[in-house]
Amino acid sequence: MPKPDDSIMNTGVNRLIADERIYKPHKQQELYDKLLPVLTDEKRRVYEEIIHSVNHEKGDIFVVHGFCGIGKTFMWTILSANIRSLRDIMKCDQTFGGKVVVLGGDFRQILHVITEGGRVATVLASINSSVLWNSCKVIKLTENLRLHKARNSMDAGALATFSKWLLDIGDGKINESNSGDVEIEIPDDLFTNTSGNPIEAIVKKIYGEHFARRTDPNFFSERAILSPRNDDVDKINQFMLTKLPGEERRYCSSDSIETSDTSGHDNMIYTQEVLNSIQVSGL
Repeated sequence: MPKPDDSIMNTGVNRLIADERIYKPHKQQELYDKLLPVLTDEKRRVYEEIIHSVNHEKGDIFVVHGFCGIGKTFMWTILSANIRSLRDIMKCDQTFGGKVVVLGGDFRQILHVITEGGRVATVLASINSSVLWNSCKVIKLTENLRLHKARNSMDAGALATFSKWLLDIGDGKINESNSGDVEIEIPDDLFTNTSGNPIEAIVKKIYGEHFARRTDPNFFSERAILSPRNDDVDKINQFMLTKLPGEERRYCSSDSIETSDTSGHDNMIYTQEVLNSIQVSGL
């Protein structure tokens, strides 16, 4: 058996805090100077409110609420670049020791999965049921950054319509019902004719009939087929593999990982046996 690294066995060091303090201040300043000018008006307002709370040591708890693609990761990056180093843990009666805490997520996504739990147990496990919830300030992000990447005004309009439809479903605004069960009508343009082989139909719809001849990587990076079930993903991947020309080759899984440039704590956590046991699905 390999001998563990001494840093791993040192129980007197909080690894989370140690890893957070491994950074180069001038690099963080460069990143901050790069990101600040591209803040939208909405994100600048959120940023300034959080930074104001930090600078005045108000100890607020913020929940940044927004759907996927709204730019929450961007907010974490610029906030982290500005206030990268954390102070020592404070001893006081305020929530989280008086520190400003920023959380983020999308309340429209699925709830927690509680083993053998009913509706009540599921709701009680959410952050909204926490005793700290009344102390939280909910800030909403609504401007979809992906709309700015549209090729033309027609694409932007279609994306905006589709985005609003998804938000209305998440907010319960479509066919509202107090019972919790509603019927949602899916627009015709989202359907695919699956007469015959449904997998072949959706692959043809997304990638066309001659995708195997494509050599432009942008063609594939701009398309994807999503599925909630792994077995369906395997079937789609296997179908597409059968359409590719050439001799089939099988490669073993990786037996090493790229280690951290700044910390050696995690270098020995994943053994070769664990890495070889990983089954990566599809392409």
